[in-house]
Amino acid sequence: MTENKGLLMHAFLADGKEGGVVDRFFSSAKDYLAPNGVIYLTFSNKDPEHLQFLEESLTKYGYKWELQFIKNRNAVADTRIYKVTI
Repeated sequence: MTENKGLLMHAFLADGKEGGVVDRFFSSAKDYLAPNGVIYLTFSNKDPEHLQFLEESLTKYGYKWELQFIKNRNAVADTRIYKVTI
């Protein structure tokens, strides 16, 4: 893993490969989600690369997601709440 990817990417990836904590969570969460269940996820746009990776991961694992709320739009880093379903 390159240093500029930072600790957040380490949460997605393990040594530059799929398998980090976040990646593992989304690869199997739908197996445990109740029918019509919802995952609410808070994230930030501080690093656009990480934000893009999150959204691509949700899509890759077959989740439907929508941005429910953005707080502090004019700040360096906003706060986003995602609604994630299967």
